[in-house]
Amino acid sequence: MGTLLRFVGRNDAERRAALNIIGPHWDGNQVWFILGGGAIFAAFPTLYATSFSTFYIVTILLLFSMILRPVAFEYRSKMNAKCWRETWDWAFLVSGAAPMVVYGAS
Repeated sequence: MGTLLRFVGRNDAERRAALNIIGPHWDGNQVWFILGGGAIFAAFPTLYATSFSTFYIVTILLLFSMILRPVAFEYRSKMNAKCWRETWDWAFLVSGAAPMVVYGAS
């Protein structure tokens, strides 16, 4: 959704409708990513240490994109200025595309 938001919604009302569709499920999905990392640490500490130290750059890029995505999602509606919403729409797009590019490159 983050990558397609600028192309699915042609105006602000359509973009708001698209964001409202995924809104109720958004925070739950972010929590599962964090719990997955914690479960790997608890169940397989050697795997956790090996993968997270070997793929440090990949992990940091994914972490930053996972932080930027909910920030853009929440801050988009804080001000009613067009420039403000456009900026956070682009941040949402970048944070949605970054994991796909990082997974493909690694």
